[in-house]
Amino acid sequence: MKLIKSLFFVLVIPLSLISNVDSSVSSPKSQKTLGEIKNQLDISAYAKVMLKEFSPNDGLPQSSIMAITTDKLGRLWIGTQDGAAYYNGRKWTIVDLPNRNNSNYIQSMCAADDSSIWISANRGQVHRYKNGLWQSFDTSNGLASNIVNCIKQVYNKNGEVTFWFGTDKGVSKLYNGRWKTYNEKNSGVTSINIFDICNSGDGSIWFATAKGISVYSEGNFHDLVLPKELSGAGIFRVTQGKDGAMWVVRNGYVGIFKNKMWTLIPIKGLKTDARSTALFLSSSGDVWLGTENGIMLIPPVHKTFSDIDIKKFYTGTDFENKMGSVFCIHESGTGVIWFGTLLGLYRYIPGKWISLNDKTGLSETPITFIYEDPEGGFFFGTPKGLFQYSSNGWKLLNDKSGLSNNFVKSVIKSKDGALWVGTLGGGVDRFYKGRWKIFNTHNGLADNRVYSIIQSENSALWFATANGVSKYLNNQWVTYTTANGLAGNQVMSLFQSKDSSIWFGTRSGLSRLNNDHWESFFSPNTPGRNVVQCINSSSDGSLWFGTLSSGIFRFDPKTYKWKTYNDTTSPALANNVIYQEEEDRFGRFYFLTNKGVTRISSSEFNAPDKENYPEIFTMEDGLTSNEGMIRASIVDSKGRIWVGTTKGACYFDPESEIPDTLKKRLLIENVYLQNSRDKFQLSDGVKLKFNQNNLTFEYALLSFFKESNSLFQTQLEPYESNSSGWTNFHLKGYTNLPDGKYVFRVWGKDYAGNISGPIEFSFIISPPFWYEWWFIVLSSLLFIALIIITARQYTANKLKRQLEKLERQQIIERERTRISQDMHDTVGSSLTRIAILSDRLGREVKNQDMNGNKFSSVKDWSNIIGTTAREVIDTMNEIIWSLSPKHDNLESLVDYIRHFINAMLESSNIAFNLNLPESIPEITLRPDFRRNVFLIVKEAVNNVIKHSKAANVIISVSLADGKLEVQIKDDGTGIKDAVTKPVTSGGFGLRNMHQRAELIGARLEINSSEKSGTSVILCVDLKT
Repeated sequence: MKLIKSLFFVLVIPLSLISNVDSSVSSPKSQKTLGEIKNQLDISAYAKVMLKEFSPNDGLPQSSIMAITTDKLGRLWIGTQDGAAYYNGRKWTIVDLPNRNNSNYIQSMCAADDSSIWISANRGQVHRYKNGLWQSFDTSNGLASNIVNCIKQVYNKNGEVTFWFGTDKGVSKLYNGRWKTYNEKNSGVTSINIFDICNSGDGSIWFATAKGISVYSEGNFHDLVLPKELSGAGIFRVTQGKDGAMWVVRNGYVGIFKNKMWTLIPIKGLKTDARSTALFLSSSGDVWLGTENGIMLIPPVHKTFSDIDIKKFYTGTDFENKMGSVFCIHESGTGVIWFGTLLGLYRYIPGKWISLNDKTGLSETPITFIYEDPEGGFFFGTPKGLFQYSSNGWKLLNDKSGLSNNFVKSVIKSKDGALWVGTLGGGVDRFYKGRWKIFNTHNGLADNRVYSIIQSENSALWFATANGVSKYLNNQWVTYTTANGLAGNQVMSLFQSKDSSIWFGTRSGLSRLNNDHWESFFSPNTPGRNVVQCINSSSDGSLWFGTLSSGIFRFDPKTYKWKTYNDTTSPALANNVIYQEEEDRFGRFYFLTNKGVTRISSSEFNAPDKENYPEIFTMEDGLTSNEGMIRASIVDSKGRIWVGTTKGACYFDPESEIPDTLKKRLLIENVYLQNSRDKFQLSDGVKLKFNQNNLTFEYALLSFFKESNSLFQTQLEPYESNSSGWTNFHLKGYTNLPDGKYVFRVWGKDYAGNISGPIEFSFIISPPFWYEWWFIVLSSLLFIALIIITARQYTANKLKRQLEKLERQQIIERERTRISQDMHDTVGSSLTRIAILSDRLGREVKNQDMNGNKFSSVKDWSNIIGTTAREVIDTMNEIIWSLSPKHDNLESLVDYIRHFINAMLESSNIAFNLNLPESIPEITLRPDFRRNVFLIVKEAVNNVIKHSKAANVIISVSLADGKLEVQIKDDGTGIKDAVTKPVTSGGFGLRNMHQRAELIGARLEINSSEKSGTSVILCVDLKT
């Protein structure tokens, strides 16, 4: 639909003007007088102001905006037909009503001074919202009706707050927690159906009702007498002007009440059946009217009420078709106007760039050149032809009306009143005395592609073409090329400076013709071989040369010095592609670039070492596109800066600019623990635990224009000694903060460089509990107790070690005694016996008289000697084994037992079965322990071999629960009285076994009976 409308204005309207071509271009005979020019409708009548639309795609809950307000913190709130939302300059946060299933349709809103928001739901309740908590009221609390059309906060004479609620069944007042209702029965209110409430300067309260105006004063209601044009019908809106006058609006009329007199102003252009839905007075004095079919504006330029002119606030058919009824109008900050409509929320900021609307045919059209003629008319070059605005309105000149080519690159009126049009491919077209004439290469033009046209002081016309420069004077053509001194043949721009020099910007550099002398500038710091797209001068005589990719070069003819400015210098440009440069009447420079318009004041150029922040105008400021067109800019006769972009023409009036010097509200919105949902109220002194030391701060700058340019700077004292640099991040996190007192500070800077803040948030991180006095005292006591316990334990351990040492010494002494006794009793006696037998054997051998019997006796003695010697060796091995430290472990004991059993039983006639554990743990044993265990086992095995007469024996060694168990079971004759008299039965061997078991704390069981075998079980704890 939008494309169809654009095509309609671009094609249909211009074609309707072609039939009037001759009068579309003013000839000398048709020039207007000065008075006639002043009365001519200004081109601004076709302006389209900048509006930004917000929709659900931007975060709104719904498109129909029924109410707007600003809360105490400065956040913008809107009420829609499906919930509320507030805006912090970065995002919208949706807030649903508490009984949304009943009604989430918002009818009205009121921001109270206590930071609460009052919201009425359509056919629902009235809700109060503060700090995330809701409180609801309805007829059961004293409200006149659940249908509340408006809410107003009013201060009485004592400075106390009263809330008034206009309903469809009367007026309700909430004061000091009590409700009171006024209706037709108990008061003089005109109608119980209340549409709007306004507090006047004299302390009275005005109520716009379905039947007129009721005024509440001194506790009483009275009807206000209205003019007949306003009476007999509903008054929907009422407000107060800056001068104290009361304004009301009714279908088709605005009524102003001042000094007890009414002034009526008809609203021209408003349909008679169109209802006025909004009335608002801005801080600048503008009165805004919202209607069912558009917005009306009453600027504060009238001297008296009688000369008020209500103008339609025209923003283009695209906007008007989309917005629907205007339900509410609101101002946030200074000059930021918001329109709540049926189909969206719109933001308007006056004093910004203004574009030409779609009625001109230029909307969305590339503008290749702009020219204002001496009569006050405008020409706009486009690829579709030349658009002219004059007293006759808008006309299109193209190939059907006399142009040689529709792509217009340059326009100028010569001193004789002729209009010259340079085209891209058709040469130059001249309109003079009502006729067109075409000049091209056949007439002497260097090339049919004409980029720029100027007329020099001597009336010569100069044409920059793609193949040199052509000069036209006295019907004669002269062409200049590189052969004459030009830097390049493709000439982009022309300019004549105050010294009468002609400057030529080419695609290969810059040239100048002065007094028939050619000069090109190829040295360093000059444009060199750059593409010079545009040339202009400033009020101080400097020349400015815009290039395709190297920024702009400034030349001072007085000092002959060059300076370069680009996107890296100070001041910096938005982009290095420069299309044109202009200067306003305040000495500020505007550079049309590939990324918007950069504005730099002369003071910034004079202080290059200072940190400068040039202003950059983009589509957010009202430009139709951020991409400009070559040489498509002018300063018109009224001082307005015009620029042509790839999508239309727009202008900026420095006189109407409202400088933004307001410091915006800055908020610390949330302080929360990282990886946690816990949040804290925005108050100083929050005390956190020592492990709650990972914090994130979220903040916002309530700048409602060019929000993406908002910057922040932070500092956490004493953690950070300096503040951070400016950044657009709205979050700052800290991790592993040590305990202590902290103050977090944040600054905000808006698009205009206004710095807000700092605002602070203080908090305390408690030290760990081990830093607390009670913990230190307790720890000290525990430490002292630990020292005492340790000292006692040390003393006890020392004493224990001494006792163990004494015990070991006693054990060693006992072992020595035992070994000595064994050596004396066993080894000594055995060796003595061997010696005696050896002596006797020697005497027998010495006699050498040995018969058979003698020889047999000698052999027996020899065997006895060998057996005895082996017994001595075994005894010595046992002693050595028991004394060796390397055998002080369980594995060695088990292995020694296995070796002994194999050696003893293999030489006997007894079949044996030996069962040993698969794995043996590493357990250290005392020497006496392992010796006694072995001797018990040895004695038991010897008893089996010598006395049991057994045929089979089973020997098992097992480990379980830290105990060693050895079981020896035979099938021999058994031991008499072994069970009833285990100690005394048998010989010394059994008694020795029991004694040795007692020494090591072992349990020894001997189970036997005659002719049923014997079972010996030894069980000992390995930990003893």
